[in-house]
Amino acid sequence: MKHRENNLIYWKPISRWAFLFLGLMCIATGTLSLLRGRTHYPNVWGAPVFAPFTLFVGFLCLLAALRVWERKL
Repeated sequence: MKHRENNLIYWKPISRWAFLFLGLMCIATGTLSLLRGRTHYPNVWGAPVFAPFTLFVGFLCLLAALRVWERKL
């Protein structure tokens, strides 16, 4: 199989900023929910979302954006 390059290296700055913003918003939403003493919060459709999972997704978004940023610099 041919070695393929990682396309994440070629993210445009707007994509990196969007991932940072998305990650920070997920972390803020999960943290605020946990600080209120709730483990779940309703999403747009009213379904429950597990707050620690939202924190995990937020940290993954930040990690992805920052790793791509390090490679680009």
